[in-house]
Amino acid sequence: MSILGKTFTSTRCGEFAVIEFVERVNKNYYYRVRFATTGNIVKAEQRNIKKGRVGDPKFKNIYGVALKGTASTVEPLLNKLAFKRWYSMIERCYNPRAIMYKSYGAKGVRVSDDWLCFDNFLADIPNIPGYNEEKYLLGEIQLDKDTITEGNKLYSSKTCCFINSNKNKRQQVTKKKPFIAISPTGESYIFDYQQSCADKLGLTARSIGKVLHGQLKSHKGWKFKYLAK
Repeated sequence: MSILGKTFTSTRCGEFAVIEFVERVNKNYYYRVRFATTGNIVKAEQRNIKKGRVGDPKFKNIYGVALKGTASTVEPLLNKLAFKRWYSMIERCYNPRAIMYKSYGAKGVRVSDDWLCFDNFLADIPNIPGYNEEKYLLGEIQLDKDTITEGNKLYSSKTCCFINSNKNKRQQVTKKKPFIAISPTGESYIFDYQQSCADKLGLTARSIGKVLHGQLKSHKGWKFKYLAK
C-alpha cells in the first residue's frame, strides 16, 4: 500500500506528510516528507517513515528553543567539543532544572537567535576574538560573555570572546564553594571548584555537580559532598 500523501508523526519532531516518491534502492523505498511545524523537507526511507524515525534538523527539540542543525557532533574533534560546550550554554540558560540555571537563565542570561542553532555557533567560532584552535581543543581557552561588557546577559558572536581558562576560573569567584571528593578506595580530597577537581582527577565537572546536587549517586566511582559552612 502506498504511503504517498499520508501523514505520520515523528518520535521527536511532530507531524510530517509524505509528499513525493524519490527512488527505490534494492528493496528499500525512499520518499520526501514535509514537516508541519517547520515546513522543512527531508528524504527518508519508507520503513523509518512508518515507525516515526525521521528527524527534522530545523526542529527546536533542545529545551524547546534550540536545534542542532546538520553539522556532525562526532567528527572532527572540534565539532564534538564545540557541541558539548554549546549544549551546556543552552542548558544553563533555558533548562530550569540545570545546576547552573540559577546563575544564568534565572538571571536573564540568554543566547542570540542565530546561536540557538549549533550550525551557526560552529561557523562563528573561528571568528570570535581570542580563538586558537589548538588551545580550544586542549581546553586552554573558554568562551566568555563578560570580558567585553561586564554584566552582559547575551551570548552572541558580537558580545563574547575567548579567554584563558585559568583566568576565567579566577573571575568566577562566586562559584567558589568548597567540597570533599571521596575516591572509590576511600581517600578524601578538598576542592574549591568543580572544574579544578575535574582537571585534577580526570573527571567531568558537569557530572561532579550532579552528584553534589543529588542528581547522581557517584561519578566514575567518586562521591562528592559540600563542606559544612
